[in-house]
Amino acid sequence: MTGQALRHRVEYVLLRIVAGVCAILPEVVADRAGAALGWVAARVGRPRWAVVRDHLRRAFPEADERWRRDVGRRCYAHLGAEAVAVFRLAGMGPREVRERTRVTGLEVVEAAVRK
Repeated sequence: MTGQALRHRVEYVLLRIVAGVCAILPEVVADRAGAALGWVAARVGRPRWAVVRDHLRRAFPEADERWRRDVGRRCYAHLGAEAVAVFRLAGMGPREVRERTRVTGLEVVEAAVRK
């Protein structure tokens, strides 16, 4: 097994553990844990950090580096929280997902479809 294959397996096992833990935690705690994991990933693992910095620099050329770094880190925290939400949704049935889903602005979509 190559080093990369081993790394992927370890990442998969860790992901499954996180998903399992998130499924049994209270929702608020799981969301905060996900945000914390994203925050840590932005600071420690720095996955694709150079790409994030480049995109933020292109999108916000007027912003200083500190602002872009803060936005990037908060994006990772948000991504962590959303990943936890996806883990939790995967364990729900269609009815529970519909009960938890709020749709706003549907009239805008319906108007666009009618055109």
